Amino acid sequence: MYLFKKLIQLVPMIALCFQHQVHAQQMEVLGHQTKSKTAILKVLHTNSESFKTESVEQMLSTISIKCPSYEPTKKLMSDLFKTYDLEVTVLQREVLAIHQDRAEVKELIRVKKKAGTKAFQDNETLTKSVLIHDETGWKLCSTSILDIKYLEAKTPLPKPAQVKAVSPKIAQNIMKVLQNNSNSFESENMAQMMSTISKKCPAYAATKKIMTKLFKMYDLEVSVLKREILSVREGQAEVRELVRVKKKAGAQAFQDNETLSKSSLIHDGNGWKICSTEILNIKYLSAQ
Repeated sequence: MYLFKKLIQLVPMIALCFQHQVHAQQMEVLGHQTKSKTAILKVLHTNSESFKTESVEQMLSTISIKCPSYEPTKKLMSDLFKTYDLEVTVLQREVLAIHQDRAEVKELIRVKKKAGTKAFQDNETLTKSVLIHDETGWKLCSTSILDIKYLEAKTPLPKPAQVKAVSPKIAQNIMKVLQNNSNSFESENMAQMMSTISKKCPAYAATKKIMTKLFKMYDLEVSVLKREILSVREGQAEVRELVRVKKKAGAQAFQDNETLSKSSLIHDGNGWKICSTEILNIKYLSAQ
């Protein structure tokens, strides 16, 4: 009986010791996560600062060499830094989760062009990135774009009243060019694609280079959701299109999207041709 009473008296002490042990473990986990979060935020800061220094080496120091994004990022950023001088502002940065050697973060970043000869649309981009902890510490492994908001259109949208002046024949010819352009994505016909673009416009050479790479990398499904002629005047036309693009095949990552764009066409010696295209908005359908 005496022994039983002693055991009863020890129960609160045992429980208290257990609580202290659990609390110590919780504090250890919390301390580890706090330390990891600090290191993760430092990596993200270094990554965004590399846009200011235009240092590819600094950029790559934040990306794990074990991840598929390493080599594409190296090439992309080398080209980007040569072409533009960009101002990058972090509007929001949040660590979503930390699980041992893997973490997820979300960032909202504003990107503006300060200098550069080629066209660039200022934007605010919402991304989600995955980081891993390799032997060198926390590093970025992949980034998915969740949303892009373009800050301004380069030209104001014309008034709807201007559309009424378009003759059916002109409208038909313009629509035919646009349809041939979108059909070329399905057929991956470079000649058909280039036949819809005016050689007199700067977009011709750039489009040829981009589309050659795109057709080699992906098999895309393009669906036109909406297409309208905004204006036609003195051999120039403006159209707006909403297009859904989905990847059917291709080894490299691609995010299905719905893109709203505005294109300018000119009537040169060979009829109506696309001269330039401005992206107004992109809605990503799913993050891969």
